[in-house]
Amino acid sequence: MIGFFKDLRNLTDYFSEQDHSNQITFYSETANDWQHLSEIIKELLKKTNFRILYVCSDKKDYGLEFKEKNFQSYLIINKYLLTWLFKNIKSKLMLMTLPDLNQFYLKRSKYSVHYIYVPHTLSSLHSIYRKGAFDYFDTLFCAGPHHVEEARKLEEIYKSKKKILIEFGYSKIDNLIRNYKNFHKEKVDKICFLIAPTWGDNCIINNGKVIEVIDHLRSLGHQIILRPHPITVRESKNIIDKIISRYKDYSNFSYEPDTDSNRTLFKSDVMVSDWSGVAYEFAFGLKKPVLFVDTPRKIKNIDYDKIGMEAFEYYAREIVGEFFDNKKKYNIGNINTVDDDQIKKNIFSLGKSTDIARLYISKLMKQ
Repeated sequence: MIGFFKDLRNLTDYFSEQDHSNQITFYSETANDWQHLSEIIKELLKKTNFRILYVCSDKKDYGLEFKEKNFQSYLIINKYLLTWLFKNIKSKLMLMTLPDLNQFYLKRSKYSVHYIYVPHTLSSLHSIYRKGAFDYFDTLFCAGPHHVEEARKLEEIYKSKKKILIEFGYSKIDNLIRNYKNFHKEKVDKICFLIAPTWGDNCIINNGKVIEVIDHLRSLGHQIILRPHPITVRESKNIIDKIISRYKDYSNFSYEPDTDSNRTLFKSDVMVSDWSGVAYEFAFGLKKPVLFVDTPRKIKNIDYDKIGMEAFEYYAREIVGEFFDNKKKYNIGNINTVDDDQIKKNIFSLGKSTDIARLYISKLMKQ
């Protein structure tokens, strides 16, 4: 009950903001969303006078600690209060990484609000998302050409409204590139393999295939870091504990549950994954190879087979890396790695995503 009243107070504070004509609202469902929204927010605060209101539903959200003029954050977790807030928003714009707007309890406002979707993965729009996940957005920020093609195809098939598609790029990769330049890696003799799978029953942690991977890499004497998805950490702790116990005597094995820090990505030489979107951030952002363990796909769109387009996360695996082979003696020189041409071909506006966002948002705010 105490939490409800805190949320209610934050809701009241949010609606005490008066100048809606200069107001932009961002919504963050989980702490992970901050890394996808923060660069846009910082760019707007640095180069415009817009008032940024940041609503989040995770106590660990970094946006709650962020302090800047023209920025205010509000923690609202209660679903009933969130539903009421969404229905009554008066900001000119709202940006979010959460799909399925208007599909469940988070509805479009009864007022005139322009909704912008910000991608939180390079994965395709028509595979890992539910049918209609983007139908109620006005603008989609697209990470690459595949998002544009998929969005138009979905509009055609479902006869949904035509959205404004912006060649945005991917701010998390821009951030990785920028920060990696200042990273100084310690010199070590061993190759560092980062195991970073997706979550769910078919991920290599839950289905047990991770053991085969670790055993092979251990036999080669490599350094190994296990970095599970946050949902796996939360829902499959018993499985993770067994893995940690199994390799506790292997000095080159370590467990890293923190996915918010880029340091683990920076110090690793190779990633092992399955269907996780972080594999493409690692490859396209840091130009490092990825080894994929083939598992059943995670497809949420019931019409996927009818759409007639292969998903980016399927065909891009051979662009950025190769499939894991437990008979191969891996070293840095014998793993396929993405090249510059493929990076430019698959990602829009490399290094300029926040500029693109600011210019487009400023244009909308002036209308």
